[in-house]
Amino acid sequence: MTNIPHNPFTNRSTIKNEHDFVGREQAITNILSRVRNGDSVSMVGTKNYSP
Repeated sequence: MTNIPHNPFTNRSTIKNEHDFVGREQAITNILSRVRNGDSVSMVGTKNYSP
C-alpha cells in the first residue's frame, strides 16, 4: 500500500501548524530565484488570518 501523506488543504481554514504547509518547495525556489535576479514577483492571495 502506498503511504499517502495527510493533506492539510482539505479543511478550508487557516493552516496554523507550520508542518502542515507542505509541497511549496519548488514555488518558493522559483520566487527566490527571480528576486535574486532582480525580477519582479507578485504574489496574490486572500488574507484570512485572525490571531
